[in-house]
Amino acid sequence: MNKGFTLVELVITAAIIGVLSAMAVIVYSNYVKRSVIATALSDISSLKNDYELIFNENYSEVDQLNQLSISKSDYCDITVTAPDPSTLVATKAITCLFRNDKFFGENAEIYLSRNSDGLYQCHVQNIEVKFIPKTCV
Repeated sequence: MNKGFTLVELVITAAIIGVLSAMAVIVYSNYVKRSVIATALSDISSLKNDYELIFNENYSEVDQLNQLSISKSDYCDITVTAPDPSTLVATKAITCLFRNDKFFGENAEIYLSRNSDGLYQCHVQNIEVKFIPKTCV
């Protein structure tokens, strides 16, 4: 009596392990992308209070808003834009442009828009729908 596995059994086992490994890599990659976007949203959301403070205290010195963009982010370049003086609306008040083009694609960004009441809304650009945070439009 021979004991052991046949070649067919070993090949089938290896194929199953390969398929499961490929699925795990894809799921992990998607998880990492979602967490990077969530971290970027957190980074720019933390600047809302400082943005409003500078805007409300001394609007004539809008250049101070550029000091906010000095904030460090591991994944993106943060920029700020002053609201329009007549409408008090800023379409891209605080923007995070992702650095890694291979990871998200070219010109992928997440940004906060400010309306005239001082309320913010999250938006994304060039990011796949499955990675967009639920709080973003």
